[in-house]
Amino acid sequence: MHGYVPVRKRDPGSIHAALNIETYFKLTKSYLKLRTECHSTSYDAITSHMVVVAIRYMILSVERFKNSDNRSLEDLFYGVQREIVNELIDCAIVLMIDTLLDSVREYYHASETQVTELVCLFISRLPENWKIHFQMPNAV
Repeated sequence: MHGYVPVRKRDPGSIHAALNIETYFKLTKSYLKLRTECHSTSYDAITSHMVVVAIRYMILSVERFKNSDNRSLEDLFYGVQREIVNELIDCAIVLMIDTLLDSVREYYHASETQVTELVCLFISRLPENWKIHFQMPNAV
């Protein structure tokens, strides 16, 4: 990226999921025998064991979900699908803006200061509800 930073507001669920990685590793080490059940030094055997442990974790998670969450699996699937589509759109927008700025640099021989000014002007002209997704670049 070239100075501007798209900022996407995350919903609490995705932040919660990021924090759950700690819980996942603690659970797999302590209760699902990630470290103690397989003593092989073979890469394939260790990888296979990690897959088995991950499947155990998924089975336990699905069972826990069935007992504690009123949402259907379909609701969860569409929620994840929406988040993935939003991330892909964000990546596509960033790629298009980067390509445009590279073209401006090359065609007009624009300096970084000029490109930064262009980005600031662009962001300032966006609708207010879109501006929150971008951070103004630092002055060059």
